Amino acid sequence: MKAILIDDELLALSYLEFQLLKMDHSILEIISKLTNPYDAIELVKHTKVDIAFIDIELPEINGIELAERLLEYNPDLKVVFITANQEYAVEGFDLNAIDYIVKPIRFERLSKTMHRINEIIPLM
Repeated sequence: MKAILIDDELLALSYLEFQLLKMDHSILEIISKLTNPYDAIELVKHTKVDIAFIDIELPEINGIELAERLLEYNPDLKVVFITANQEYAVEGFDLNAIDYIVKPIRFERLSKTMHRINEIIPLM
């Protein structure tokens, strides 16, 4: 499955990618790491993406609004929100997010999320 990672902090993006790549049971292909939410919109407009890992606190547009826009272009997109603040959890789940992970991301927690994703998205 094809995934994009969106976070305005490069270190957070790299750490998330590192954690995801450590998972041996994952069939995830990270096709892009993005710091600009508008680049994510353009990518999803033109590229098949199965899952988006989105930080909620982004400049100019928050992750909730970004997810709404991405879902306009790809209604089948699965979303996992990642943030340091738990206050957005309810809004995130209103968008049918697969999961909501609070930073700092722990490998065990991310592993549970990936297990859930692998159950929801059929193998290609």
